[in-house]
Amino acid sequence: MSTPSPEESPITRLLRQAEGGEEEARSQLFRVLYSDLRGVARARLHQLPIQSLDASDLVNEMYLRLFRKDQLDCKNRKHFFFVCGRAMQDILVEHVRRKISPKHGGGLQRVVIDQALTVADRSPEEFLAVSGAISRLSEEDPETADIVRLRYFVGLTGDEIARVVGLAPVTVDRRIKFAHAWLHEDISGQMQ
Repeated sequence: MSTPSPEESPITRLLRQAEGGEEEARSQLFRVLYSDLRGVARARLHQLPIQSLDASDLVNEMYLRLFRKDQLDCKNRKHFFFVCGRAMQDILVEHVRRKISPKHGGGLQRVVIDQALTVADRSPEEFLAVSGAISRLSEEDPETADIVRLRYFVGLTGDEIARVVGLAPVTVDRRIKFAHAWLHEDISGQMQ
């Protein structure tokens, strides 16, 4: 068993232990974070037009994706939030794509994004357009894309993101404004 560092948060300690393959740490980490993750999932699902997926299903799928390997690949709390945001994005995108596929009566149509960093009242097409734009942003500016994922998929506020990524809140706000403009431009260009 690994020896905890005095400055280490309980979550970081559990992540480190889980990374080392300690099964009990994985279970305890999931128990500790389950209600928080379920709350985030419930908020995201409430804002999306997805009725066939509930918060428990989303969190359980995240758990399976994060813990299905022999070792969890998260170094600390910050990295864990990034991984959760990415897993939630992937799951929601896959679910939305299945729902709008031609087999399910879907069909892609032109999308106009007016507030790219909010999920509320988004159609499946808009959701996919924003998700694709975030992936393209990640190729050019991975750190800003991570901030956007924390905002868009995890639902953190600017101050919460600043604490997670270790940046000043004003820097996070600037990056969110930049990302808003970048995503709008990218999505508009994709629609032409």
